[in-house]
Amino acid sequence: MTISEKEKQEIEGIQKSPESTNTHMVFADGKSEITNSLEKTTDSVRAELETLRGLQAMNPTQEREKQIFDLERKRKRSMSFAFLQTRWIGSPEQKIEQKMILEGKDTLEKVKASDILLLKKKWVDLANLLLVPKNDPTGSVSRDSMKEMDSFIVNFGESKNINMVIGAGDILPPTVNHININGIEGERKNTPRPGYYNIKTGRYLPIYNGDAIEILKIGEADQKSGEAEEKWLYERRYEDIIDNNWKALSELPEDKKLEEEVRKEIEEMKKRREKYKNYNPESKSHFLETFGEVVDRETSKYGIPKDLLVNNLFEKENSSFDPFLKNPESSAYGFGQIIKSTWKSISHRIGRRLDRQNPEDQIIATCEYLNYIKNFRNCSWGEAIVYYHTWENFSNQHVRAAMEINTSIVDRMQDPKNPTAHDYVMAAAKYYEVTQYISV
Repeated sequence: MTISEKEKQEIEGIQKSPESTNTHMVFADGKSEITNSLEKTTDSVRAELETLRGLQAMNPTQEREKQIFDLERKRKRSMSFAFLQTRWIGSPEQKIEQKMILEGKDTLEKVKASDILLLKKKWVDLANLLLVPKNDPTGSVSRDSMKEMDSFIVNFGESKNINMVIGAGDILPPTVNHININGIEGERKNTPRPGYYNIKTGRYLPIYNGDAIEILKIGEADQKSGEAEEKWLYERRYEDIIDNNWKALSELPEDKKLEEEVRKEIEEMKKRREKYKNYNPESKSHFLETFGEVVDRETSKYGIPKDLLVNNLFEKENSSFDPFLKNPESSAYGFGQIIKSTWKSISHRIGRRLDRQNPEDQIIATCEYLNYIKNFRNCSWGEAIVYYHTWENFSNQHVRAAMEINTSIVDRMQDPKNPTAHDYVMAAAKYYEVTQYISV
């Protein structure tokens, strides 16, 4: 198996970069950590590609063609990230800042969403890092040369940090007014989150690895786009620092300042929790005795049937009514067992940062999320409870992953060997005892 001349030149270019030896560990064979990682990825991809291309030549299939395309994307992603770490962009000050952001992050999977947004602020072209041309998985992309009818494939890989979090609006220039994402037309807006929204439903359009993006219209940039993006970056960076045990994510002065802000807010949250520090989970009646006023206020606010919330959601999710209950297999927590990413999205919609460890905020978050789902899916409250469990965008592609961690739901499925989203939803409806409210 031989390395291609193009790959050899690119890897050597990275290895010889004067930047690479200054900030990254060098192995005994003289290769930098970046070069070593890149060569391993390139060798692995090349071996798989040779096998697949041989099989494709003998018996062509669309599935195998897609596998080849995805492997080429993987190689391009690894190469683009290596170049980003060794060939910095902009002024000397900006280059130093870019290095600080990526310090200790040798793969894209280790990069946080706010790192990506901060790199953009420091003049890094995210398009070449996170997109490939639709018909050329190894081709380069540039924000500056994009034009109408250009088509791209999202190249996030399996990074859980950026899939669904980084959006098309973060990558494309603000002059791109309309796009197609997997055939759905989206219009650029700045609220509540800068990005693209379905022109028919008004819903935000997230993007995932492998999604197709086509530019439909380029025009004038909204003057408020910069302000909205700055606010979005601030919120994501703030949350990532909280997730990092309240520690700054880099040595950048702005991160150090943000760390101070986070610590102050955490202390305020701790003070508000004191009200419930002696609460001991005992029973449903004790829960209602302690939090009945909050439950009444929040259910009345949205028109949620109180019995459904308490008996069909809280009691099923957390029979002990323990606000400090953690799910050992996920980030689900509290009365409503809301996962961390969903909790963040709820805080964004409410317009203030909710405290996951505050039982009162847990009730507020659960009611807001139920109301959001009901409006999002235009469904009943019973159906909203089911989609609360499955995720509001639940579809066939998510079924098997959901089945792996929810045996209590699987036991109620009609045919778990051939699962569909509909079967799973109906099984969840049985579990939550809301089948009389289900119309799907």
